Amino acid sequence: MHNAGDVIRVAPNELMFATTEASRDIYNRYQPGADLQFEKDRRFYAPSGKERSLIMEPDAGIHKHLRRAFDPGFNLAAVKKRSAIPLSHVDLLIQKLYKTGQRPEGENIRELAFRLSFDIAIEMAFGKRIDTVTPERNHEWLDLFTNNIKAASAAIAIRRLPKAVTMAFDLCLGRIILMARQRYLRVVRKFVDERMAAGDSKGDDWFSYVIELGKQDNEDEYFFASQASSLVVGGTEAISQWTAAVLYNLATHPVEAGHLMKEVRDAFQDDSSIDFESTKTLKYLGAVVDEGLRIYPPSAFGLPRVSPGAVVDGHFIPKGTTVQMPNFLTARDEKYWKDAKGFHPERWLPRDHDLFREEFANDRKEASRPFSRGPRGCIAVNLSYHQMRCILAKIIWHFDLELACPKLDLYDSSAVHMVWAMPKNFIRFIPRKRV
Repeated sequence: MHNAGDVIRVAPNELMFATTEASRDIYNRYQPGADLQFEKDRRFYAPSGKERSLIMEPDAGIHKHLRRAFDPGFNLAAVKKRSAIPLSHVDLLIQKLYKTGQRPEGENIRELAFRLSFDIAIEMAFGKRIDTVTPERNHEWLDLFTNNIKAASAAIAIRRLPKAVTMAFDLCLGRIILMARQRYLRVVRKFVDERMAAGDSKGDDWFSYVIELGKQDNEDEYFFASQASSLVVGGTEAISQWTAAVLYNLATHPVEAGHLMKEVRDAFQDDSSIDFESTKTLKYLGAVVDEGLRIYPPSAFGLPRVSPGAVVDGHFIPKGTTVQMPNFLTARDEKYWKDAKGFHPERWLPRDHDLFREEFANDRKEASRPFSRGPRGCIAVNLSYHQMRCILAKIIWHFDLELACPKLDLYDSSAVHMVWAMPKNFIRFIPRKRV
């Protein structure tokens, strides 16, 4: 793309940018009722016209209303109050890895990371444990999770085609996609019905805020199901992708893995000391988290917005034009980063750190926005960073890492269906030698 410039036309009436300035102009603006408002593209975020979830809601005013209601469930006080939940699930993963992680074929960490983050999201959302990591039992929602994303991706792609082509696709595939979506929502509604029958219990889980707002606004069952799905999908995908990708990078970069192991193992005498607060002070751990998010960001695509008729990075974009700025582009662009495609946690360290390297001093850190920015930025960013630090610290405290498939190239083997479609990623987890 960069050979063609920093802005290109990717479809009729649609532009893609690749600059930090474009990111600022597109995603930072939030002026309800004003002319300069980049709303979410409804073809992408609301192809059926029914989506009302925090993630998918295209209307800026409604989104602000939802976010204000849900914010108390994600602020620092709420994160601290419920910090034991993610840690308990990570401990189950550690037990699992001690039993099976040393096998020659290793463990498919993409699958385990997916199950781990799904289990955490379910308990955080509904106050219910399902524990699919051990004993590795499936759940209906887990089984339908990926297929639902693929179905949604197909529906969005179809809506972007000319109307005549869209009608033809609807005749052939519309019913299949609709049935897949309905089956998925039936499973989600089971969780919703069970949770609502348990009462409000405000603050005990994320869904308590959904119940309160839904009753206040007299919402229908589709509202509750949409919010439930949004909470679990949002809480699962980013954490699971990051976990699998960062462990792959550490397994393929033994020097960097060694630096992390030394910091974590020197800092904690036992595993029980690893928590949300104690991991915040570990500089190299934080650098690995940030580098993992940069090189394999949660969102692999641009977040489409519709121009109100405004300037983006010096270019006037007519009203009604779809624009996007994929974080993946700027996060791996040589004009912003030294050795942009390399895994170098050192680039995130402060200058006074022993492992800081001067060659990365001019890196433009603002070019990595893994959780987007502005009023539509991820509501769970604080929780996500806490979880990532603790997941990685606990695994590294217990295990050395070995890539079981040395020929795997994670980046060349990944595809995109709205989110990353990551290949199987087998890693051996070797219990550390104690001295």
